[in-house]
Amino acid sequence: MSQQAVTEAAGPEARGGPHRGRSSPGLRFLQHAGGFWLGSNSGAAWLLTASFLALLLASFPIKYAGNAWQKYFFDALENMDAPTLWRAIWLIALIVLAAAAIAVLQIHAQTRLKLRWRTWLTERLIARWLSERRFYRLSTLHHGETPEARIAEDGRVAIELLVDLAGGVIISLITAVGFIGVLWWAAGSLVIFGFEIPGYMVLVSVIYSLALSGLTWLTARPLVRSVEQKGAAEARFRYELTRVRDAAEPIALINGENDERALLDESLREVVARWYGVIRDRARVGLINASNTALVPITPLLLMAPKYASGEMTLGDMMLVAGAFIQVQTALGWLSDNAIFIADWFGSARRVAGLHDLLDELDATSARAAGITIGESPDDAIRIENLSIALSNGDTIIEDASVTIGRGEKVLFQGASGSGKSTFIRALAGLWPWGEGTILMPVGAAIAFIPQRPYLPPGPLRKALAYPAGDHKATDAAMKSILSRCGLRHLADRLDAEEDWSATLSPADAQRIGFCRALLAKPDILILDEPTSALDEPSQSRLMELLTTELPAATILHAGLRPGLEAFHTREIAVVRKDAGSPGSIVNRPLTIVGRLREILRRGRDGDLRR
Repeated sequence: MSQQAVTEAAGPEARGGPHRGRSSPGLRFLQHAGGFWLGSNSGAAWLLTASFLALLLASFPIKYAGNAWQKYFFDALENMDAPTLWRAIWLIALIVLAAAAIAVLQIHAQTRLKLRWRTWLTERLIARWLSERRFYRLSTLHHGETPEARIAEDGRVAIELLVDLAGGVIISLITAVGFIGVLWWAAGSLVIFGFEIPGYMVLVSVIYSLALSGLTWLTARPLVRSVEQKGAAEARFRYELTRVRDAAEPIALINGENDERALLDESLREVVARWYGVIRDRARVGLINASNTALVPITPLLLMAPKYASGEMTLGDMMLVAGAFIQVQTALGWLSDNAIFIADWFGSARRVAGLHDLLDELDATSARAAGITIGESPDDAIRIENLSIALSNGDTIIEDASVTIGRGEKVLFQGASGSGKSTFIRALAGLWPWGEGTILMPVGAAIAFIPQRPYLPPGPLRKALAYPAGDHKATDAAMKSILSRCGLRHLADRLDAEEDWSATLSPADAQRIGFCRALLAKPDILILDEPTSALDEPSQSRLMELLTTELPAATILHAGLRPGLEAFHTREIAVVRKDAGSPGSIVNRPLTIVGRLREILRRGRDGDLRR
């Protein structure tokens, strides 16, 4: 690879930062999430949105009626008008019932909108993360990243808070416009030094709100970053806990608890430090909000008191203006009241957008490199042409490899540890994009893979045997037979048993399950990556013999170092390095019939050849 390709493969950070030239994270999140109103689900999305908006609009007349009721009630109270007071009591009961009904419907519509939108976004995040094997490449390039936390937690918070905040903005705008009219009409004008100021309460409310919002915004800006850092620290802590759980056995075997505790304590201290930052920044915002809460109810009363004392307005008028002022102030002060939630939303939206950025960077890195092309072979052979394999940082580990593997060949890939043979196998399986050259696979060939550590999904044993679900429909009899022949007779009657098979089975039995899968699936091409590392040599021999006898037409590509494997292959491809640090090359070594017979006789003499 050229130096330019290496620099480009290093990602956006090497060219001046990952966000240069991009829009803000919040806007990028909205661009991704806005597809909810497009495509096949748009009908339901628009219906839920329209219902939510209609109920928001319906809540305003209730607020207006409640404010007007104050004038009606307090004027009756001031005039000692008992019949009117009783009517006011019945009227407020009706207003409360209407408000409750609209609130319940609004909660229902709002929650359904959140759930539907979150489901849509989560499904697309999962689909993008899992498609084109990005989840594998992301784990290779960014070991500490936690896409699962961004998808599950940050995606939920970003959607739920966005719906809440959007509803708050809409109702605040409607409330501000409606009650500013009440303030203008009910408060009248104020004469100061001979100058008349019409609608002076509107002016006071706007000035008050602008001052409060500006002060809150300046105070809350650091909170956005604090919340994001806290979320990232929490995700890293969960990742460390999961890592310890997954590696529980090797950690316990070597008494690594103290070292792991030290690492977890360090990660926890980072979480605590980030939380202290959030607490500090939230306290500043909280101080402003608390002051505002205390000032808002008394400010209009103080400003109206002279007009009431002079007889220019009734008690009902004063309470009407006070209620309208509070409504306007609440609406215009929405930013200050919700600064903490806005910061939480920005933090979560930034992390969801960051996941898209990581996947974009991953795609761009693969696209900028020359890339390994997977194509269709003109015949039944696997053709590898001018293949060079590199690490993600651009270092070449195998250079200019060309080889043809005919249908039904059993090829053993060998080489010193770290030579790149497993990476070569991953490239053949389409998992490794870094490098250049061409791999041509037979058209329509069914490909199966047995890794060193087979994945066993939760659920019944039959699900683990059929994983991943393909077109083959193995019968119970076939599954039981394969289990018995692969040395798992004790599991033959437990096909419907539901257990955590990854924890229940030993590494050796898990590898036997991998062989069972391949024998049931009967693929055209079978790729093995040290699938017998946990087995003893007799078990390895029995399983490899099963493969060669049960799948005679299958092409087998096997990366392995264990002794005794040569007898089950017709050809060896060795990855050889001339010296340390230099790229490797491949060397074809036919396995002669004499050599294979010698190995078979040796195993028979040692009593290893059993079925």
